[in-house]
Amino acid sequence: MIVYPGELTKFPLFWMLFYLIDPILVVFSFWRLGGTDNMPSGPNPLMWLWIIQAVILGAFGLLLLLLPNVAINIWPWGMTVQLSQLYSGFFLSLSVVSALAAREPRWEGVRVLAFIFAILAVLVLIISIVHIGRFKSDASTIIWFVFFGAEAVVFGGLLISHLVRPSMKGAIS
Repeated sequence: MIVYPGELTKFPLFWMLFYLIDPILVVFSFWRLGGTDNMPSGPNPLMWLWIIQAVILGAFGLLLLLLPNVAINIWPWGMTVQLSQLYSGFFLSLSVVSALAAREPRWEGVRVLAFIFAILAVLVLIISIVHIGRFKSDASTIIWFVFFGAEAVVFGGLLISHLVRPSMKGAIS
């Protein structure tokens, strides 16, 4: 991400600390949890869902980071170059964890991530509805609501289906 020192003073210190601490915790988690290959072999029936998720989020993350002026033109509300590049971090992080989930054949290995995506989608929809006046009146707004609506339904449905019908011996099924 490109740093704009003058912009950083506009954000509260507590908020900025989380933006600095978060990547450090992610790197520590990968280091701490990685290194051993204990993954059970077997097919992952949700692999394509996670790959599609990783590709979509990764494409938007790269667009926001590398071509912020293009992203600003197609984004459903007004934003600055700096915000575009800041948002890219969220999209790219979620893309990486989705790609990692594609390798996980056990429901227990993706359950928390499915919960995060379901809750994130619902919260994005709620906040978007509350602030609907900030949105542009074009196709990007429709795409925004359709995408996060689909995320809420798909990942919420996965969670509900596994609560109603728990998986056998950790298989995703």
